[in-house]
Amino acid sequence: MDISKYINETFLLIESKLLEKLKEQNFSLSDSKITEDDFDSRYSIWKNYAELIAIRFVWDGKESWFLIEESPFTLNNEPNSWADIILVPFKRTNVDEGYQEQLIEDILSAIE
Repeated sequence: MDISKYINETFLLIESKLLEKLKEQNFSLSDSKITEDDFDSRYSIWKNYAELIAIRFVWDGKESWFLIEESPFTLNNEPNSWADIILVPFKRTNVDEGYQEQLIEDILSAIE
């Protein structure tokens, strides 16, 4: 199996489910980027403007992990003090549909 394709598919599935879940909590997508490096790192950021909290979902290709972080922000300043909510290492030897489902479940369960 193509690992890059599997990671991309997993990221998009998690991102989609996070979008649904965070929308219910009054978050809206404010930024999304794929970095131009050899690792295909990427992130998406959602903000809740009522509570001034941001959530960032990251695929760190260099370290091979998925990460969800949160940060306060103000209307004049972007989030800058990110704190981990959950960090899930990606094990390339476990690549299958069941592993993907477990990754998604682990990450989504951290957002309540």
